[in-house]
Amino acid sequence: MAAEPQKNHPLVNLPYLKDGDRYVYESQALYVYIAHKSGKPELLGKDAHAQVRLAQAQGVMKDTAQALWTKVMTSPKEEFAAKKGELIHQHLEEFIYKLNRFLEGHKWVAGDDLTTGDFQLYEILDIIRSIHHEALDKYENLVNFTKHFAELPAIHAYMGSERFQAKPFLPPGMTPWVE
Repeated sequence: MAAEPQKNHPLVNLPYLKDGDRYVYESQALYVYIAHKSGKPELLGKDAHAQVRLAQAQGVMKDTAQALWTKVMTSPKEEFAAKKGELIHQHLEEFIYKLNRFLEGHKWVAGDDLTTGDFQLYEILDIIRSIHHEALDKYENLVNFTKHFAELPAIHAYMGSERFQAKPFLPPGMTPWVE
């Protein structure tokens, strides 16, 4: 990381965003900043009920991501291909099950309206599917969610553009499953 951001904020971390003279650090703060900067604070939940629902899902997503990075991604490269399905089942199945049930009867994380949590959930599910393509197949709500998200006009256009980069999710060498 360049020295400039490090001297400008005591909580410097990746990812970060530089907007003019302002630096914003940490994923959750970036979502809040971008929602407000784009004039779409409803992406943070349109009311208290949606905001609570979003916060609940974000807690489980954080646990899922932590298990993904600490339990699955740290598997030795030579063992990873043979064990990826087992690693997903052993360390992530509980979280996948919870998130699938949480979406039952709802199109999006906070209910009927798109929020920042939907971007977060799609990212986590996309990483899980890139590790083990069949990991979500038996979870109808998650399969439908990923389909609906990818079909959003702006998302669909972005994913079809030259700017879209499907992999790697992390710098080369940090993930044994990225080829």
